Amino acid sequence: WEKESRRARRGVQTMSGEGASEPARRPDPMPFFYNRGSKEDELRVLLVSSPSGLLRNVNMLVEKLSNDTIPIDLILLTGPIADLDPEDAKTPALFSESEGDMSAIISSLENIQCRVAYVAGRSDPSTTYP
Repeated sequence: WEKESRRARRGVQTMSGEGASEPARRPDPMPFFYNRGSKEDELRVLLVSSPSGLLRNVNMLVEKLSNDTIPIDLILLTGPIADLDPEDAKTPALFSESEGDMSAIISSLENIQCRVAYVAGRSDPSTTYP
């Protein structure tokens, strides 16, 4: 029983039936740039959805998470990030301002010191699409 308990703590699973002595393959460790202090076999992802250009709220989130002891390995940011109105997209100054808002939000989230991946929404500037 003690041997099985140690296996369970290490995350090693055994197959039942024929070949039961073969342990299941453990997953490869996370790449070094994702591991910011979480356990080797964990990936902590924070989903930030639809900030819609509200940099003040994003800054409050960053401040809270910077003081928190829970490590975050990856932030997934989904749009709309800047929330550009289709009529405003025709005005170069407003289009550029929207790009700047989006850049400021992403930069603010990067202050948590982890990877930030984003998916632009329909109302984000077209220059941010892949």
